[in-house]
Amino acid sequence: MSWKQRGLGLLIDLAALAAFGIVIIAAGHGAGPVGILMFIGSASAWGLPMAIGWGAIAALIVASFIPFRWPYLVVTLSGYAALAASLAIFVSRSERPEASAVFATPFAGALVGRAVYLFFQVRRRAGAWNEEGQGSWNDQPYGRPRDSERGF
Repeated sequence: MSWKQRGLGLLIDLAALAAFGIVIIAAGHGAGPVGILMFIGSASAWGLPMAIGWGAIAALIVASFIPFRWPYLVVTLSGYAALAASLAIFVSRSERPEASAVFATPFAGALVGRAVYLFFQVRRRAGAWNEEGQGSWNDQPYGRPRDSERGF
């Protein structure tokens, strides 16, 4: 994948992280966004989702520097799974989980959008073969090249 594709993927990741950060959680005597809880939340009440969330953020950043397609896919999907788990724990510990779940819909939309882009990002070079007609295991999916790519 090109650095342009990875950069666009990283921008989409940042948009998804912003959607994660604006989810409103009802806690204690008020409500606040998850993004603030990630920085100033008490470790006794919010430690587990905070730790999972920071690990997910780190995974998404590291994924943008992985040069091979399939490890990139695995780390990106793992990061999003951890981010969704963190949000689920935040929502479940909320005093009003149903209201917090409603505020989580932008993140769910961003998650679906990133999954669609990730699908096209990983499949983008499908069918690209080298001069000998061979595909690399780590860089090519299974299948045969299209006729237009073989010079026919």
